[in-house]
Formats: sequence, structure tokens, C-alpha cells
Amino acid sequence: MWTVVYVTQKSQEILKIKTMLDENEIISRVRESNNRDAEHGMCFEIMVPAAELAQVQNLIIASEI
Repeated sequence: MWTVVYVTQKSQEILKIKTMLDENEIISRVRESNNRDAEHGMCFEIMVPAAELAQVQNLIIASEI
């Protein structure tokens, strides 16, 4: 099962995290959130397999993004 680990409106942040996960050989997906509106704009989500969740959380925290 896929789990969302990060949500942002900044595409640069998503690219940094996706690159970091790829470098650590962690499978991930990026998708646009369905919650689009004129006031808040578009959001991006990073999803990883649930089994990788703890490792990915630690990587994100250590990266200081």
C-alpha cells in the first residue's frame, strides 16, 4: 500500500525529495493533489510503500528541506 509522506505546493521541494529517494533506492511516486482551487493552488504529494515509511521520514527530517 502506498502512503503519502510529504505534501507541498512547491515543485522544487518535490523534485529534491524525489531525487533523494531515488539516490537511496527507495521507490516513490509523485502526484498532483485533487484539492485544486484558485485560492490555494495546486499541491504535490510524494508517496512511498508503507514498508519504507519510517526510513523515508528519517531521510526527510535529516535533509532539512
